[in-house]
Amino acid sequence: KFHGKGSKKCFFINGKEAPTILLGPDQYYEFRNESDEPFYFTSDHEGGIKEHTDGSREEAPGSLAKNVVGGFKGLAKGTIFFKTTPDLPLQFYYQSGKSSHMGSKCAIVS
Repeated sequence: KFHGKGSKKCFFINGKEAPTILLGPDQYYEFRNESDEPFYFTSDHEGGIKEHTDGSREEAPGSLAKNVVGGFKGLAKGTIFFKTTPDLPLQFYYQSGKSSHMGSKCAIVS
């Protein structure tokens, strides 16, 4: 999805390379991450770690962690439980908290 930008790696979902994920409203979802990259949901289209001009680093920027059971910002090698709630934007992203441009879009559809 982001060829030529960021990481040369990507997440595979059900055997497909960085597909758009369509989600229903007010539903729970389970995602199993088998990679070493911390998978998370975000409003940020790039993902990765952001380095600011003051030298500080922001891990998992734009995280939608409050929708994740456990409230973490990313998980490598584990299972993530995610709920679509009315306060989520209709479009957001799944990304790596470590490497930029590894994921793709998520959309909530009726």
